[in-house]
Amino acid sequence: MINIGIIGCGRIFNKHLSAIKKNKNFNLSAICDVDANAFKKLDKLNINFYSDIVKMVNNEKLDMVSILTPSGLHYKNFLQMLPQEKNSLKHF
Repeated sequence: MINIGIIGCGRIFNKHLSAIKKNKNFNLSAICDVDANAFKKLDKLNINFYSDIVKMVNNEKLDMVSILTPSGLHYKNFLQMLPQEKNSLKHF
């Protein structure tokens, strides 16, 4: 099972969520978004929600993180995770 974390609940989120749900080898473990309202519409997912990337990466056993924030923020979000790298979380 590949445990996945998602950063960002914007426009593309539902497409990624659908793809994760269709793959029996994927497990969505956590979601991170700075907008607390994004979590209200997702509370039925029964997963952990975070507003801080570092806390999500530190608290979850993630194999992969999908960054779905606006494209101008991808590198910044990646850098936030970089010092938190765990053995199971690989950077590609």
